[in-house]
Amino acid sequence: MEDSQKKIARRIDDYYFGGSGGERTLRENRKALDSLRLIPRAFQGRLECDTTTNLGGVLLPLPIAVAPMAYLSLLAAGGEETMARSAAKAGISFILSTRSAIALEKVAETFNANRRPITTSKATAALFFQLYLMKDRQLTFAYIDRAKEAGFDGFVLTVDAPYIFPRRRDRANGFVVPEKMVRGNLPHDFVPTPQKPEATLLPTQLLGRSAAAFDDALVQEAVIDPDIVAEVARACSPMPLVVKGVMAPQDIAMAGALASGAIVSNHGARQLDGAITAVDAMALFSESHLERPRSLWMDGAVSFGSDLIRAVALGCDGALVGKAFARALRRGGEAELKKAISLIKEEFQVAMALVGAQSIGEITRAVLYFG
Repeated sequence: MEDSQKKIARRIDDYYFGGSGGERTLRENRKALDSLRLIPRAFQGRLECDTTTNLGGVLLPLPIAVAPMAYLSLLAAGGEETMARSAAKAGISFILSTRSAIALEKVAETFNANRRPITTSKATAALFFQLYLMKDRQLTFAYIDRAKEAGFDGFVLTVDAPYIFPRRRDRANGFVVPEKMVRGNLPHDFVPTPQKPEATLLPTQLLGRSAAAFDDALVQEAVIDPDIVAEVARACSPMPLVVKGVMAPQDIAMAGALASGAIVSNHGARQLDGAITAVDAMALFSESHLERPRSLWMDGAVSFGSDLIRAVALGCDGALVGKAFARALRRGGEAELKKAISLIKEEFQVAMALVGAQSIGEITRAVLYFG
């Protein structure tokens, strides 16, 4: 029994903390952040800093948001609600994955019951819902309607997964998402109506297949057309839509033109192995002189408060934190998650003072050393 439990735990850890292919991008994400060293200032820092920023135009008290992560309940019972409650109490915004094991309405109720103004500006943590363009397009729009009704503040559309790159660990492990989690956030009467009926399987038919196969069955196959993004943005209105998963300078600019903001991300190294990092993408974008999105965030191996300084210095309004919070949830549930969130907040605020910045706007490329 113990060996069986260890195997299950390893499969879950590999699913969450592994990457695609040979995991080169997984390693490079962290290396890219570590390569950016910070320049402390001696005569101008203080802890009373203005940390407010925005995501898609929504005012936030801190430049930190929990990245969308599928099936958090695999890490700890009730994982999505635990993450929502912990984030809201700490003033950390949360992007709930479409692939939540708990219905979005229940997660929204938990988040909204625990959030409160964190700063004198009355900014509060915000709750965003992550969307995929499903093969059954009406399912996507149904999620939008449900999230609006439930009290979400905005939407994040993931556009970098029209195809799923092989994840070798999951395939070797024969990783399976339990049916109760697969169906946790789907309508009870969900039956796909794809453009190509033979291309989509019912969730009950997916049992015994890998998580990647489940993703492939529900995410739109074709390359995502800008007109479709504009259509989704209209459906989300008046709430903001932020496009996640853009890396090329042209795509970052396109996302900014189509939506309220963009998140530079290589999908946590879980898509194209060998892809550039978010740090690389931000460097390319700054050199392109293309128009910046109104709101620009990044994602990829952000684990420390000093990483947030790096992200903002590169030109972002904030950064998503994923695996670091997932590990805390896995390690010890709400108690460990509370510690992890509190620590990254403290690290960020102290780092901000040590580089001499009194507001997010004062964190510029001048605080970075590229030698």
